[in-house]
Amino acid sequence: MRTELSNSTDRDLQIALRIVRHDVWKPFRRVFEHTGPISSNPILADAALFAWFCWEWSVARTVRAGMQDDLRVRLRDSPEFAAALGDGAGQMLARLERSLRSEFGARGGNSIVSLISKVAAFLRPERFVAWDRYARQGTNLILGRSKHRAFSDYADYLSDFDRIWEAQPGERIRVLTSNDPPEPAEITPAFQRRVLDLYLMRVGGAPDWGFGKGQGSECAAF
Repeated sequence: MRTELSNSTDRDLQIALRIVRHDVWKPFRRVFEHTGPISSNPILADAALFAWFCWEWSVARTVRAGMQDDLRVRLRDSPEFAAALGDGAGQMLARLERSLRSEFGARGGNSIVSLISKVAAFLRPERFVAWDRYARQGTNLILGRSKHRAFSDYADYLSDFDRIWEAQPGERIRVLTSNDPPEPAEITPAFQRRVLDLYLMRVGGAPDWGFGKGQGSECAAF
């Protein structure tokens, strides 16, 4: 694992911080900072917001046609999903996703781990991160492995993400966000882990920082 950070790495971390601040946290603040039960969190309580979230974060295609809102309701009312969010290791989330594939997965039961993990990452950003191809590749590279090394499941990936969070560049992110942050949320693991997630996507080769046209505008400031 890398223990020292280059100037280019530090620059990329600062870009990631600014993008998360303006293009991720700000538009979804009421989701990230919700303090009530998950059933009342806007991302699951508001059908229109959930539909927009699925489109915006490129996971709508993973759900069987006509079943997207049914999945929202299932997650909103599911004691199993609530319990999985309480399992910090991610093992229950991985098992739950596998149990939902046949009913909700596109093309007869494809994986919906990308959607489930992204919802979990918005409901509990201090703990969960998205199952993203580029972020997984970045994780492998930082840990000194082939970027194409496969993870056995979501829990396996989350464990390696945590290794990086506890060392570098996680340590540097905590320093950067502690320097006179404009918002109190920025000194919390919830915000800081989003920064690390975005940085890993960059390391893994995500074009345009993983954002589509019109997003990630903060890149231009650097």
